[in-house]
Amino acid sequence: MDNVIKVHLVGSDYNASGVYDFDKKTIIIFKGSKIKSHLNDIIKEDFPDIIELRKRLYDENILTNNEFIEDYEFDDINVTTRLISSNDSSKEVWKLSNNSSLQKYENQLSHQKQFIEFYTSFKVDDLEEKIKAQAEVIKRFQSLYPLHKLPNLTLKEFDQRGSNESFMYLIEFGTREIASGFLGNNRNKLFFQNKDGTYDSINYFKNKYPNETVDERLSLFLNQLYEMIVNFDKNTYVNQPPRNINTIRGKLIMIYRPGELITFNSKNKYDALHKHLGLPYENLDSVELNIEMQKFLNKNEIKVNVTEAAEILEAYYQEYINYKNTNKVVGDTNNMNSISDDIFLSKEEINQILRLLQRKKSIIFTGPPGVGKTFIAKNLINKYFSDVAESSIEMVQFHQSYSYEEFIEGLKPQMDGSFSTEKGIFYNICKRAENDPEKDYFLIIDEINRGNTSNIFGELLLLLDSDKRSNYEIRLTYSKETFSIPENLYIIGTMNMADRSLSIIDYALRRRFAFFNIEPAFDKKKFEMHLCNVMNLTQKDINNIVSTMSNINSKIEKTIGIDFVIGHSYFIENDDIDDVKQWLEDIFEFEVMPLLREYYYDNNEKIKEFRYFIEELYEKYSD
Repeated sequence: MDNVIKVHLVGSDYNASGVYDFDKKTIIIFKGSKIKSHLNDIIKEDFPDIIELRKRLYDENILTNNEFIEDYEFDDINVTTRLISSNDSSKEVWKLSNNSSLQKYENQLSHQKQFIEFYTSFKVDDLEEKIKAQAEVIKRFQSLYPLHKLPNLTLKEFDQRGSNESFMYLIEFGTREIASGFLGNNRNKLFFQNKDGTYDSINYFKNKYPNETVDERLSLFLNQLYEMIVNFDKNTYVNQPPRNINTIRGKLIMIYRPGELITFNSKNKYDALHKHLGLPYENLDSVELNIEMQKFLNKNEIKVNVTEAAEILEAYYQEYINYKNTNKVVGDTNNMNSISDDIFLSKEEINQILRLLQRKKSIIFTGPPGVGKTFIAKNLINKYFSDVAESSIEMVQFHQSYSYEEFIEGLKPQMDGSFSTEKGIFYNICKRAENDPEKDYFLIIDEINRGNTSNIFGELLLLLDSDKRSNYEIRLTYSKETFSIPENLYIIGTMNMADRSLSIIDYALRRRFAFFNIEPAFDKKKFEMHLCNVMNLTQKDINNIVSTMSNINSKIEKTIGIDFVIGHSYFIENDDIDDVKQWLEDIFEFEVMPLLREYYYDNNEKIKEFRYFIEELYEKYSD
C-alpha cells in the first residue's frame, strides 16, 4: 500500500482533490479545487481559526471565488476538511479512487504494520513437532488414497456413513493436524450417502451432468479434481465452481502438494484477515486467498514456512480480529466513531450493547417511539460484525395473531387432504446458522412484545439461554424432530414502550434477554452535527428543534411518563432541507401532533399546551 495517495472530497457545493502523505501527515490540495461558499454556524462557533484561515487564503490570492488558483499544502487534514466542506468528520469523508475512505485506508496501513511486527516476533511453540505430525498425517492419507487412484474412487470409498476411513471423513476429521475444516451440512461433501444407504449429489452436478448417474458424476468430478492438483500452479490458479468446495480443494492441495499452501484453510478467517489488512478478498476462494497472503508476506521479505505461517495467522486472528475472544471488545474500535455518528450512540453505549450480545446472545432494545431501535440493530450488525454470511440477517415483526406455527413449524394442508410440516423463519435461520458455524447469523424481531411470546416460542424458551446454545436439544411439537439453537445465532428484539395495546413480556422469556434502553438524542452533539452537516440546517434551526422538543418531552414525562417521550428520528433526513419552515410544519402537524392527540385523547387542555410550544416555533419562521 502506498504512503502517498490521491484523495477527493465532494459535496453539493464543494469539490476538492489532492494527495495525502501518511508519513508527513500533510495534504496538498490541487489547483481548481472548490470550497463551500459559507461556513456553517457550528464550525464558526467551535473553530474560529477556520474563519481566520479562510481570510488569509483569500488575502494571499490562494483562494478566489471559493476556488484554489494554485496547489496548496496543509499540515492538518482536520483543518483542511473544515475549510473545504464546513464539516468536522475528518478522514472519514475523504475518499480514494475506489470510493473507500481515507480513514479506512490509514487503518489498513496501520494494521499491516502491526501484522508484520506481530508475525516477525511471534514464536510458534513446538513447531518441529507440528511439522512432523503434519508429515505423518499426509503420509497416512496418501497411503490410503494415492493421488493416481483419486479419479477412480467409488462412491463408497468417497463417503460412507459410519466409516472413519472414507475419503471425506479423513478430509473433514482425519487431517486436522494439517488444517481444520468442518463441513457441517452433509451436502457440503458434494457427493454423499443418505440415511437409507442411497447416494446423491448436490444440484450443481445434477444440472451440469443431467444424463449421467451419480457414479458417473462423481467420476467426472474426481477427474477434474485430479487435473487441478497435478497441474496446480500458484501463478495461474483460478477458482472453479461449485462454490462450496473450499475445504476440500484447499485440503487436497495441502496433502498432495505439501509446502505449496499455508496450512490454514478457513475462507471466513481469510476474508476477515484480508479485509482487516486491505488485501484482495472479494470473490476469491480459500486457495486464492492463501496465495494472496503468501504474496503479501513475500513482498514484506518474509520467508514462508507453511506450518509456521498457519500458526501465526491463527494467533493474529484470535488476538486482533475474532470478537468472540473472551473479555475482548467486539469489532474494530478504529471504526467506532463513524458507527456511533450514524446512530447517535456513544462509544461506551456501543461497547455495552456488544458485550451484552456476546454474553447473552439475545437482547431487546426498549424505548419510546422514534429513537431508531430497529435502525440501530441493523447498523450494528452491518457495520460491526465481520463474520456475517450472505442472507444471514432475517427480520420479522410480531403481532397479536402471530403463532408458533408461523415462527417455528406447523402443519399445512395438501391437495390430497393430507398435512405436511412447514418450517418457519426461526427454524430456517437456526438451520442455516448450524450449517455455517464460522459465520454469524441474526434474527431481528420488531415489536417483540406485540405478540404472545410464550405461544410463539413454545418449548424453545429453554434453548434461548446462552449456555444451552448448541448443547441442548428439544423435540419439536409437530415433526418430533430434535432441535437446538446454534451459538452463532444472535436475536435482537425491539420494544415500543409507549404502545398501551402491547402485552407484557413473559417473565420466562424476559430473563433470557438483556434489555437496553434507547433514549432520544436531542441533547447529543452527534444529532446536531447530523442536522448541520448532512441536512445543512443552521444553528438557529437546530436550537429551535431541540428547544421545542425538550419542552414537549418534558411535559410528556411529567404527565404520562418517560416511556412516552418522542424520539429524534422524526427529524432525521439524509439530504439537504430546502424549505425548513414547510419541513417543520409537515413533521409537527402530520406526525408529532397526531401522536400527542393519541396520548392525550381525553385531555384537550394538554393538547393546547403542546400546540402553544409548536406555534411558538412557527412564529420564529414568520416573515
